[in-house]
Amino acid sequence: MTQQDTAAFEARYLELLERLYAFGDHRSEARDALNHRIGGFIEAGLLLEVTSAERLQALTDETHLRIFGESLAERKTRAKLGHKESVDWSIYDTPPAIRKR
Repeated sequence: MTQQDTAAFEARYLELLERLYAFGDHRSEARDALNHRIGGFIEAGLLLEVTSAERLQALTDETHLRIFGESLAERKTRAKLGHKESVDWSIYDTPPAIRKR
């Protein structure tokens, strides 16, 4: 494949990835369908040798950092920690008889 083919593939991949990231953490059928489409797009690019897995990972990491302001690994870690900290336990500091309902 030519450099022009690679550039066109990568540009389209970035478009699809940005659309996926626009969903944020929201899960929906549309997001799942887009995720599957991206998966097929990646497989096609690798099969046709238009790109490499390493290049796609680099593009993914760069795009994630640009859109979310943090790496994918940092975001996953924050989400895990945030999920555990999402309960506000401070309401239980006051005895039940005194708490307002």
